[in-house]
Amino acid sequence: MRDDGAASALLHGDYRLDNVILDAGDPGRIAAIVDWEMAALGDPLADLGLLLVYWDPTRRASRSSAGATSPPPTRVSSPRGN
Repeated sequence: MRDDGAASALLHGDYRLDNVILDAGDPGRIAAIVDWEMAALGDPLADLGLLLVYWDPTRRASRSSAGATSPPPTRVSSPRGN
């Protein structure tokens, strides 16, 4: 339990946008959360705090101000060029 008496929750431990898979039909919906090796019990606000550590509020503004409208890449080339 937390110090304030609230119950603990399952934490991801590395929750950030790199560890989510978005629904192809609805990119605003998370289809899955991956990379659970750092999972633990604790305060659920810890995952929110970690997400905010990685959040870059200037990134969206710079993409939209530059006129970038294309979606993110869906395929990443391997080091061998495949």
